[in-house]
Amino acid sequence: MANINSASHEDLHQTMMMKPKRKGLQLTNQPKDILCSILSRLPLKEAVRTSILSERWKHLWRCHSNLEFSLRSMFPGPRTNGPNVVRPWKDVFIERVDAVLQQHSGAGVDNIQFQAPCDDEHGDRIEGWVRFAIASKAKQLILDFSGTHHIEQHPYKIDLRLLDDSKSLHLQSIKLSSVSLKVPADFKGFRNLKRIFLADTNITDGDLQHLVSNCTSVLEFLGIAGCGMLTRLQISHLSNKLKHLQVYDCRLLQAMELNFGLAKLEYRGPSI
Repeated sequence: MANINSASHEDLHQTMMMKPKRKGLQLTNQPKDILCSILSRLPLKEAVRTSILSERWKHLWRCHSNLEFSLRSMFPGPRTNGPNVVRPWKDVFIERVDAVLQQHSGAGVDNIQFQAPCDDEHGDRIEGWVRFAIASKAKQLILDFSGTHHIEQHPYKIDLRLLDDSKSLHLQSIKLSSVSLKVPADFKGFRNLKRIFLADTNITDGDLQHLVSNCTSVLEFLGIAGCGMLTRLQISHLSNKLKHLQVYDCRLLQAMELNFGLAKLEYRGPSI
């Protein structure tokens, strides 16, 4: 059988049409969970295309467990590869993401990623994406909105109450890029979150300390890159299990206070 990771729509169609040399080898005869696993190894765009193969395949893509939405993958070419994304393409991206999420089964999602230069203007739509990620029990969530100067001026303000302890029991990894992050005073943290990566994120010293202190029971990795508001990094929770700390290019950072043992520290930036 062809390599699943590189299989295309044509490969799957040809495989289905081939007469098996041995009984029971037809792909179309496999149980639904196996077919869903196969489809989840394909890029989402290719998985959706398999819906034309037969009546049985029509809705199978809706169980895809790796939902990766990228402006560049949806619209490859110079119109979306540069720093200045033409607005109509961004609007179409948002509409297509919404359409896919509305048709998806909403179950069994392992990884969900949104990579496009969206900002606070699109806050209501992004909030809907986050709600879907939590409802589908996603294990990894990536919100990467980097790409234009406008984003730096009007970043999406993520509401962590959408992700607090009672709603995000399955979330194990989160990456936020080009957002503004204010941690509510009543934020209960992430019970099972093992990895946090913040890039070009507007977050204060106090909010970062509050965020991390509410995740220390299982948090193993913390990555911070280009967070221009940070001046002091202080992590000192007694039950801290953090093993890997990565700090890159936080230009205003003047001090770090770490009252626990680290297995690995990576630092690049001004002398402190």
